[in-house]
Amino acid sequence: LRYPLICKPLLACGPASSHELAVVLREEGLAALRPPLLLQNFVRHGGTLLKGYCVGRHVHVVERPSLPDLRNAEAASGLVRFDSQQPLPASSAFGLDDARGRPAAGTGGAWGLRRACVERITLDLAHRLGVQLLGVDVVFAEEPSGAQASGACTGAPQPYVVDVNYFPHGPHSFPGFARALAGLAKQRVGSARRGHK
Repeated sequence: LRYPLICKPLLACGPASSHELAVVLREEGLAALRPPLLLQNFVRHGGTLLKGYCVGRHVHVVERPSLPDLRNAEAASGLVRFDSQQPLPASSAFGLDDARGRPAAGTGGAWGLRRACVERITLDLAHRLGVQLLGVDVVFAEEPSGAQASGACTGAPQPYVVDVNYFPHGPHSFPGFARALAGLAKQRVGSARRGHK
């Protein structure tokens, strides 16, 4: 691992503490944390992430703001804590001025390619995990890692899955959510009835 690091609690999808995250910029920041925890390398990703929401075979992808570019981050404490359910920390929390930390203006022409990649990743994860409801957060590396994206992601920067949720955020994040959920329930009931004949 190398700094900066993303720090996440091991306990997820439960108490308020499961949303308490931190960015560790250097060693003294790491000393301020209490295990157990999960550490991930920070991937420079242009300040945006894509969220894939899955209900059965229906997937909806949205772009959301993310953490700023932390290449030159110099926060005094070496640690920036934040709640993932609240607005993200401003660039100034990392010792960056707005111009140095400002997220990119979006994925531009790459949107369609990245959206297709996140759709495929979301469906593949749902299938592999054996679930019908799923939320996935994906970032695309700004810097070449040497790894090449393949399959539905060919031509896109290297994708990284940074979070998986057991349930999409519902109607406000997924247009047609109620219809997709009702269709999934109907399909599951029909499959169960056919299995009992």
